[in-house]
Amino acid sequence: MQQNLFMQHLLNINNKTKKMRKFYFFLLLSVLSFANGVNAQFNCNAAFISTLNGNTVAFSTNAIDSNATHHWYFGDGTTSTQANPVHVYANCGTYTVYHGTNVNNPNGVSVCNDSTFQMIVIACNTPCSAQSFFTANVLPNQSNVVEFVNGSTSGAGQQVMCNWVFGDGTSATTQSITNQVHTYTTTGVYNVCLVVTSGILGTSNICRDTFCRTVQVQVPNPTPCNVTANFVADTVNNAFTYNFTNTSSNLNPSDSIIWNFGDGSYGSGVNTNHTYSAPGTYTVCLSVYRYITSANPCVSEVCRAIQISNPTPTPCNLTASFMVQPAPNTVQVYQFVNTSITANAPLVTWTFGDGTTGTGNSITHSFANPGTYTVCMLVSASATCSADTCINLIIANAPTPCNIQPNFTWQASPSNSNTGVSNQVYFMNNTPNLLSTDSITWIFGDSTISHETNPTHVYANAGTYRVCLIVRREAMPGTAACVQEICRNIQIVPNITSYPNPAQTTTSVSVSLTQAQPINAFVFNMQNNLVAQLLQQGVVGNNTMTFNVAGLAPGIYNIRIYTGGQVIISRFVKQ
Repeated sequence: MQQNLFMQHLLNINNKTKKMRKFYFFLLLSVLSFANGVNAQFNCNAAFISTLNGNTVAFSTNAIDSNATHHWYFGDGTTSTQANPVHVYANCGTYTVYHGTNVNNPNGVSVCNDSTFQMIVIACNTPCSAQSFFTANVLPNQSNVVEFVNGSTSGAGQQVMCNWVFGDGTSATTQSITNQVHTYTTTGVYNVCLVVTSGILGTSNICRDTFCRTVQVQVPNPTPCNVTANFVADTVNNAFTYNFTNTSSNLNPSDSIIWNFGDGSYGSGVNTNHTYSAPGTYTVCLSVYRYITSANPCVSEVCRAIQISNPTPTPCNLTASFMVQPAPNTVQVYQFVNTSITANAPLVTWTFGDGTTGTGNSITHSFANPGTYTVCMLVSASATCSADTCINLIIANAPTPCNIQPNFTWQASPSNSNTGVSNQVYFMNNTPNLLSTDSITWIFGDSTISHETNPTHVYANAGTYRVCLIVRREAMPGTAACVQEICRNIQIVPNITSYPNPAQTTTSVSVSLTQAQPINAFVFNMQNNLVAQLLQQGVVGNNTMTFNVAGLAPGIYNIRIYTGGQVIISRFVKQ
């Protein structure tokens, strides 16, 4: 009996245990289901668009959870935690922008995160010193030959290129600001333009300026002709209609008259009128033919430009604007939405900067390749009322996050007559956590490179050089290759040789100047203490500076020479 009670007690305990297990199992399922539901509602997409306006970049994120935190690194040493920051870059260049997002649940546990990179290019804009201008003079007794007097200017010491477009399908290019003489073969009015390019030709460090003006030419008649074509043009009540009055001298009743109205239509008769269908500038020509012989007529022509304007233009108050946002979970697909405020439904035309177009108030476009694209929207309410606006949109593949942080320092060695080495620089690779398998590339800025970890480089000439260190870490299982770089400008100071060297009583250096200016020279010992100095007024050409070193203790000394905003160094040995 007691044994049966004991067995029944064990069975009860076992049943309770099973029920508790079942309860905890369903509780765990409920928690997991709740957690999955919470995760499902979070959106941590870090994709963003970059809109350029000079050196100001507006960053816009995709629609993500309002509880998300943001971390931006703009590539110039500055950061932000705003969702949609606007950043102003102090200098031009290429910057890697990082955006990371994170969302925590109510318990402070991270439930989703994402990050992405983009390359931002800030163009270097040099103030334009080019000013294009010219005058036009028809040569005496040569009514179809025009001398163009070039009055353009450019920056002092800058290269310059002049492109002439004469309006008759011909052009000319010169590498200096010079005059041009051009002969026209057909009577008419021509729009002549001069484009002046100044700066460093062949690079992006250039600027352009354009100036245009019209010239009227008359091709002389091969046959002597005593008729001279001329006319006046007057508008009537309808601003689209012009009356043309023939005022040619020595006109005969037998002369043939042809009017070319400049819009593809022609007329005859001594006097005439013509109605134009649209506003614009039209070149009207009058040709008078006098048949001295049937095979050799005498022709006199004259052309003038007239302006047709809309007399009562319809007010156009359109202001174009649109918004753009990246499509979720994509890199190169964007949606563009017209946000212009208009009284009617205008025609909306899009150009995406990649050779494609589209229409409609809302449109989705996929860019095939990364790059910077000028996206424009044109809204048209009528044939005479339209407005447009454009933005520069950066499309970039998001590279794999890369935690390599390249860094380096350098030490320049002054000239040393004992070694014969000058302009020598020691580069130290200070990249943290550098692996032995990482690939190293140094670009020294003088068209040479090195793959050593800590190279020594000798520059042929003094100057400023852009030195870059590139570190590449090859792909590991489950990761992509990682490449990062850092660039810095280094200054190689000019070196000169002192003589005699070694010196006992005196030593001299030669300094060449292109203009007269003071020369300040200082002598330092190896403890960097000033032991002698010399001030001399320099002249154009070679200048010899002699130092009395008889009283100096034996040892090595450095000479620093300051003139014309530059520093020149030398070294000598005192015996």
